[in-house]
Amino acid sequence: MLYDLILNKEITSLGILALIILLTTSFYIVMMMRIKKIYIRYTSNNKMLGRNSIFSGFIFFVLFTLLTYLPSGEAITMRDLTVNSMGGVFFGLCIYGYIKYNSKKVEEDEL
Repeated sequence: MLYDLILNKEITSLGILALIILLTTSFYIVMMMRIKKIYIRYTSNNKMLGRNSIFSGFIFFVLFTLLTYLPSGEAITMRDLTVNSMGGVFFGLCIYGYIKYNSKKVEEDEL
């Protein structure tokens, strides 16, 4: 999909199909983890939790900026960068909260 964006400046039907397959597979994995009660454990390593939250926020910022402005060829303004970076911070905080919630749920299930 990124290859199509860089070379063709548009997303082809093959790229959309790949995205749909990737999202469906991810959704299936998450649902199976919920059904079998498998949780990612971060309780012993809070440093890793913080690092992964920051990384996920950064990936959100980079992908959202690339997918918005690379195909259109428009110039990126400071306002857009600010909005995208605030979105990345919000996404990182949501990931942090979600993993903390799962960690507490695992501790409650083990008791």
